[in-house]
Amino acid sequence: MPPQGEHGTGRNVAPYVEMEWGTKAYELMWELKELFDPDYVLNPGVILNKARRGGRQSCWLAQLRGA
Repeated sequence: MPPQGEHGTGRNVAPYVEMEWGTKAYELMWELKELFDPDYVLNPGVILNKARRGGRQSCWLAQLRGA
């Protein structure tokens, strides 16, 4: 993926992070997130979204809509 420079890119790419990096890398991202940010205060729900872990793909779309 080419470098992204605009704000909001994270939300656009978020649904595809696991597909791009693979399941093992995605799970490692979660492990690091939970280790360093156990309260989910840094960029909550932007790239690593708890709703997505439950299988809900549209969680990022709901954020954009303000739901």
